[in-house]
Amino acid sequence: MNIRLVTTLYAVVVALGMLIQQASAQGVTSFDPASIHSVTGYVTSVYTPEGGLGVHLTLKTKGGTVDVHLGPAWYLQRVGLRISKGDRLSVAGADIMWRGRPAMVASTITKNKHVVTLRDRRGVPLWAGRGNRWR
Repeated sequence: MNIRLVTTLYAVVVALGMLIQQASAQGVTSFDPASIHSVTGYVTSVYTPEGGLGVHLTLKTKGGTVDVHLGPAWYLQRVGLRISKGDRLSVAGADIMWRGRPAMVASTITKNKHVVTLRDRRGVPLWAGRGNRWR
């Protein structure tokens, strides 16, 4: 096996281990496909939390506010997903606990009848290899 390939694979495994360890330290529960549901509301903020764990948004719904975890900014840009304060969105995703608070990990986002898929049915991020297109 090529030494460069082995070195790259090793670096990827180490990086994944560090991400998992960081998520565990921050009290992130795992994606549970059985908890997938949809919410609709208006974006009150779009932000990247301390530690750079991807783009998040706060969605004001009829039932209250929801902290929604989307994904890396580069991926959202790649799939053409631009979200601003005041946008009306429908989000399908799974409930998690993050930093001791309830949140949602987005699987799909619908904005103006355009749907973008961020994760597959098991919660695997599409930026982890397969890509995505607006449908």
